[in-house]
Amino acid sequence: MTISLISTIFDLKSLLLAVDKFEPETIVLLTDNKNYPEIKDIMEELYKKRGRHLKIKIKEISNKDILTIASQTFNIISTEIKEKNDVIVHLIENNSIESIALSYASCSFIKDIYKLTILDPKNEEIVDLPIFDYNISKNKVKILLYINEGADNVKDISEKTELSSSMVYNHIKDLRHSGYINPKELVLTTAGKMAILKFQSIEL
Repeated sequence: MTISLISTIFDLKSLLLAVDKFEPETIVLLTDNKNYPEIKDIMEELYKKRGRHLKIKIKEISNKDILTIASQTFNIISTEIKEKNDVIVHLIENNSIESIALSYASCSFIKDIYKLTILDPKNEEIVDLPIFDYNISKNKVKILLYINEGADNVKDISEKTELSSSMVYNHIKDLRHSGYINPKELVLTTAGKMAILKFQSIEL
């Protein structure tokens, strides 16, 4: 089993505890600035823990907004999974936008990620977190994708999906209730755009 640990650089203590527990062969560290002076020190500490055979990847991600970060982290997770690694996503408990985006991106891989973890600061113990499913049916995914492409009325979506207008309306109602579609207009919320990250490359 080859373990790849994906995390951010914001808490060395939490990161080292995760490394101690899982002994990964690869560590992928997300940062919004590869020139942070602390990065070199962090890498040295990781090498002390796991030896020079450890593979460390520093991935620079945008700090523009949560959707951009989630999209970039989605691609990073996807790459590690495609390399047939057992992926552990370790969240840093500082409520940073990077950690939040990483947790949302992880939800796209509910069947593929080995673990989602975080440090319990009270016990200084790494604990598992549930990986939540966006729980969207195939038809609802199609509706979200068409809206994302610019479809702005039920009739148009009905024709594109070959679903009845009443069914499209009910799906949109459910998607609004789940927070994926704006309640006042037919556009995706940030949550909706995150929910379709996994499906944007499929052919409609």
